[in-house]
Amino acid sequence: MRAESIVFAIAGIVFGFIVGWIVGAQQASQSSPVVTTAPQTLTSGATNQTRQPPVLDEDRVKVLTTIIENDPEQVDAKVQLANLYYDAAQFEDAIGWYEAALAIDESNVDASTDLGVSYYYTNQADRAL
Repeated sequence: MRAESIVFAIAGIVFGFIVGWIVGAQQASQSSPVVTTAPQTLTSGATNQTRQPPVLDEDRVKVLTTIIENDPEQVDAKVQLANLYYDAAQFEDAIGWYEAALAIDESNVDASTDLGVSYYYTNQADRAL
């Protein structure tokens, strides 16, 4: 009698899961309507758009170069200046400032990483290693 009760309980649980799964699947398909959208056409201006790098902030460049002229050991200013050039996709200029910053502080991981990426973008991948 005890074995029959256990078998009956397990069969009931399995049956309950199956019925619940079937009912849940039917309700999910009924409650979420299929949304179709018309394909979007590109305008002639949108086809030639490419992502442009941000414009170099000349005022910020002047401030940072003044700081560096007054204190040539200012690593943070050199890294910030290099980052401005990097963000404006002027990688050759960024490389010079990253190298100058790393000459003072070789342990600056951010400058080292960005220098490597700048080398990569200027087709100098061998120097990035």
